[in-house]
Amino acid sequence: QVLGFSNRIVACPDDNKAAKYINSKTDEFFEKRKFLYGINRLDKSLGYAYITEGQLDVILASKYGLRNVLAVLGTAFSEEQAKHLKQCGISTLIFAFDGDEAGKKALKRAAEISKRYGFVTKYIDMPEGFDLCDLAFRQQDNLIYEMRFREAYYFYKELEDVINEYERTLLEIRSRLML
Repeated sequence: QVLGFSNRIVACPDDNKAAKYINSKTDEFFEKRKFLYGINRLDKSLGYAYITEGQLDVILASKYGLRNVLAVLGTAFSEEQAKHLKQCGISTLIFAFDGDEAGKKALKRAAEISKRYGFVTKYIDMPEGFDLCDLAFRQQDNLIYEMRFREAYYFYKELEDVINEYERTLLEIRSRLML
C-alpha cells in the first residue's frame, strides 16, 4: 500500500543548501516520523537494524549485501520508530547517519531515544561528507567489512566527547592563568 512519495535530488546545486530528499506532505495517512523505509524487508531474527537517513542508502547498501538497513526518511529518528522496532524484537540499533553536521546532531538525538528504549546503541563512524550510499558505492563488495570496521558503541563517542570537552576547558583555564 502506498503511503507517500519521495524524490531525491541526485546532482545537488553547488550551494549544497538544497534538500536531498523531498517527501510527500504530512497528512492523515503519512507522517515521516511513524515509518521506516525498508521495514518490510526486516529480518527480526537478526536482532539488529542499521538506521540511515535516506532510501537510496537502503537500496544501495542492500544491493551490496548489508542486511536490515532501514531509513528514517530524513535525519530524525523518532519515538514512534523506536517503539515499533522494540515491538519487532530488535535489540541493537546501529546508526549510519551522514558524515556532516546534521548527521552528527541527528546521531546524538537518535542515540538518546535509542538508549531510553533499552537498545544497545552503536554507530558507524562515517567519513566526513559521506553518507551510506557513498560508502556502499565506493566499497561495493567490501561494504560489510567496512561497516564492521567503522562500527563502534555509542558509549565510546560519548566518552570521547567528554574527554574533548575536558581538554578544551583545561586549555582555556591554562591560557587565562598565563595572562
